[in-house]
Amino acid sequence: MAKDSEDTDFNLRMQLYKETEEIIERKNLQNVSLMSDLSDVLENGEVITRKNPALDGEVRVKRGGMNEGLVHLIDHRIRERVLNKNVQMDEEQAKKETAAVLFLAIDNIDKAPAVKEANGHYAVYNNGIKTVIGKDKNGRYVVTGYDNKQTEKEATESINAVIAQYGNTPEFLGIYAQVGAVIASYNILPQSHEKASQEAASVPKTQYNELAKEYNGLLKEYDENIRDYNKLLSAYNQSQEENRNLKNQIQSNSKNKSIER
Repeated sequence: MAKDSEDTDFNLRMQLYKETEEIIERKNLQNVSLMSDLSDVLENGEVITRKNPALDGEVRVKRGGMNEGLVHLIDHRIRERVLNKNVQMDEEQAKKETAAVLFLAIDNIDKAPAVKEANGHYAVYNNGIKTVIGKDKNGRYVVTGYDNKQTEKEATESINAVIAQYGNTPEFLGIYAQVGAVIASYNILPQSHEKASQEAASVPKTQYNELAKEYNGLLKEYDENIRDYNKLLSAYNQSQEENRNLKNQIQSNSKNKSIER
């Protein structure tokens, strides 16, 4: 009897371990899928939506500009970490943190009920990040900002955890690359452009032309890699969808057979 009890206990632990592993895998797939979506929003201007149990409509996540959307979040975070004299973080590290902040702020939306604030906006608190939701001119819910001043320690831990787990994945690096593109296109860090111009002026013209040619070649290679990455990601998403459909079909067939018996 004792042996049977040990076997049962072992089987229960193994089942619990397997179920936990499956939950973690599903969560990871959801996370990288959201990261991929955020890259698409920033690169192509697409709009994704997420739901919150306390709101009567979907929350739109869009690229936006300096006063709204993901661009506003990027501008806020980069200025806060790089241009702030009390912080003055390295630009590359700030870009990594900003990519993590974007993911956390948008991932928050369906994780806790939104709370209405005195200014009429809604806030979702999770993992040390406060995601701010407002309404656009058409009355639709949109992400308008984030905050972490009251929970900075928890937010820092969450940001570092995202970077540690996903920092080298193609999906996270996609957001990272788009953060850099936004910084450049909106001239968020003007001193970086001024420094680059000064360095270019000190280089002999022939050497400068060679460097420019090399840079253009690298840029072309980067664009080709991004296109290849997007194709691979599209094929991956399609295979995941096909796997889900096949799994649902197998489960449905199994249920039908059970009913027939």
